[in-house]
Amino acid sequence: MKKRRWAIIAFAVIFAAAYVAMGYCIPAFRIKLEADGWTYFLASLQALAPVKLILSTVLSLIAALAVYNSRMFRQ
Repeated sequence: MKKRRWAIIAFAVIFAAAYVAMGYCIPAFRIKLEADGWTYFLASLQALAPVKLILSTVLSLIAALAVYNSRMFRQ
């Protein structure tokens, strides 16, 4: 149970971090918008959503499997 909980937490954290980071760190995924911070943030979440969704899911699954198979959580 403990391993599953940590794997789910790792999946959620890595997914959110990867999704947002792709919008700001990868030059090809950046948007050109002159707006306030909140509007830019919301628009960057929607831009290229399918691509970022797939990449974030793959990264998150890798991290969750690594946590789940980690020796640290074996009993």
